Amino acid sequence: MMDGWHGIFGGGFMWIIWLLIIFAIFYLLANVISGNNGKSVNNEDEVLDILNKRLASGEINEAEYRRLRKNIENK
Repeated sequence: MMDGWHGIFGGGFMWIIWLLIIFAIFYLLANVISGNNGKSVNNEDEVLDILNKRLASGEINEAEYRRLRKNIENK
């Protein structure tokens, strides 16, 4: 005869536990592969660095720089 716990976890609710375990594994793997280890990446700083380099190298002029920077900061 089955006891209450075995019946619950071996039956209808077992798939929920397996889904949670699988989700946790994928979440951890995604963080390890992306290299951020749970830290959020500040994309605005990275984009502004690229924008500053483009201005310094002469790829864009000052007016274009101001326009792009305004768009970045408003997002």
